[in-house]
Amino acid sequence: DAAGLVDPITREGIFFALGSGESIAEALSARDPGLTYATRVHDEAVSELRRAAQLKAGFFRPAFIALLLEALRRSAAVRSVMADLVAGRQPYAQLKWRLIKTLEIGLIWRALTT
Repeated sequence: DAAGLVDPITREGIFFALGSGESIAEALSARDPGLTYATRVHDEAVSELRRAAQLKAGFFRPAFIALLLEALRRSAAVRSVMADLVAGRQPYAQLKWRLIKTLEIGLIWRALTT
């Protein structure tokens, strides 16, 4: 179970569930396990999920979905970024800049003007 730690964009929860399990295992040996667990989950998952929630509306706009699907078809670099996002290796805070670094200039221009 993802324990409610489900990414609102990718709908993926395994990455955060595994991290939560690791956090509780480590917190059990702390002086205040509940506080230790809550702090760690907040620092590692909640802030990331909050960023995703803020971006959610933009991700699900029809124009952006069409652009993203086109980018995924045409660009191995964009596919790599998105695979890392789903796997939990790409934080949302740096997502925009990593996508820009793919140098898909035409796609970037369309995203900015759509």
